[in-house]
Amino acid sequence: MFKNFTELIKVKTIVTIIVLAVWADLAVTGAITADAISWLSPFTSVLSTSGRVRNNCFDDACPAPRDHGAFLHNSGAMPNDLDFLIFRSCFSAPFMVPLLNKQFREEQAMSSTPKYSFYTTVTPDLCGKEPVMNPTAAFTLFQNAAGLHAEEIGNGTAAFAEHNRYWVATHTRIDFHEHAQLMEKICVSTWAVRRKPNAVRGYRGYDIKSGGKLIAEGVTEWVVLDRETGFVRFSQFGFPEDFEFYNELPFGGKLTHYHDEFSDADEVYTFTVRSSSIDTGRHMNNVAYVRAFLDCFTADEVAQLPIGTMEVRYITACMEGEELRICKKEIDGGWLLGARRSDGKCAAIASVLLK
Repeated sequence: MFKNFTELIKVKTIVTIIVLAVWADLAVTGAITADAISWLSPFTSVLSTSGRVRNNCFDDACPAPRDHGAFLHNSGAMPNDLDFLIFRSCFSAPFMVPLLNKQFREEQAMSSTPKYSFYTTVTPDLCGKEPVMNPTAAFTLFQNAAGLHAEEIGNGTAAFAEHNRYWVATHTRIDFHEHAQLMEKICVSTWAVRRKPNAVRGYRGYDIKSGGKLIAEGVTEWVVLDRETGFVRFSQFGFPEDFEFYNELPFGGKLTHYHDEFSDADEVYTFTVRSSSIDTGRHMNNVAYVRAFLDCFTADEVAQLPIGTMEVRYITACMEGEELRICKKEIDGGWLLGARRSDGKCAAIASVLLK
């Protein structure tokens, strides 16, 4: 009797797997709709027609996640609006997931949208003394978003390297609105703005959201340099002819150009550019300056100060082994920070303004 019961369980398991596989195949080919597989719940979790996950992590305030991060996303709907099936039961058909993923990757590769987004979680490394995302994390996430978007467009670091060119960020401003708590799910978005063909500066907008909550928004000014000829015009930035730009920037794209107004009395400490600050450009990474500037404050100050805006202007590149004198002086509404080289000139200047 026990043997017969065991055989029955095996038969039911095999039948269930076959049924799930057939339904998943029909879904991919467009033979059935998303509504038609509602009977699979709770065996499956179905993404909505916009690609959003129907749970408490995300909502319609953010665009759907892309193929970088915890979830895959197709910027356009798959046949009959069935975006993806995530099999979660012991009777799931894991061998069908690659089939569904394959169409996702193909659709993703063909898509080009003005805004690029990915989802992530506020992990401990993105926080400081308090369990909230710190300012440095926002600079890091925006830098990552720009890099991922550029790679998708085809004018990223690898593509530019083939033409002996590289990106350089010259100015970044981030406005902070709300806190993102430890382990909170957030959506990071970026988009490029169209410029005149002969312009040498490009601009990107960014924001970080959690549901309908705007956590931070920012703007980066950047240039493209050719190692032999210098500045590259916007028309040669590598955007496809039919690329769809999103021509709005947070806070109107306003950037403030502070000047070197420091004296020896403003020096807080000396920072040596070590290996951990060097990026693939073989110079000090933009975010490393932010860390150096915020080290002018104590951990308590960084955690408790109501920082409304942090803005950094990058002036000259710093190499490994250089020593920078990090300075801080009070200005109206906050502080002016500078990284002075041995010749007394600033490699970067930043401002921290309170709300």
